[in-house]
Amino acid sequence: MYHCGILKLFRMDKCFFGGMKMKISDMKNLGSVNEEKLNSVGVKSAEELQVLGTEKAYLLVKDLIDDDACLHFLYALEGAIQNIPKKNISAKRKAELRALYQHVKNS
Repeated sequence: MYHCGILKLFRMDKCFFGGMKMKISDMKNLGSVNEEKLNSVGVKSAEELQVLGTEKAYLLVKDLIDDDACLHFLYALEGAIQNIPKKNISAKRKAELRALYQHVKNS
């Protein structure tokens, strides 16, 4: 039997056995609506979101299906990837994400 501490993947606190993938809606900050948006742009699992990253995932959703994707969605993605509540994202990282949001909004 494997120990969860050995099998932690992508900074997640869950174990993945036998190729089972974690659903996006099981991640912190992201529910079924956000999961549907991400699935619509080809991101089908938590692992795929981890690999893609916050910025790329946000831009895909914004460009392809939701031009009104907001700053809170960007924070939710980052929190999910870090496996923390979005309110716990560092001030520095929030500033980086705000800058991206403003740049995209003003483009």
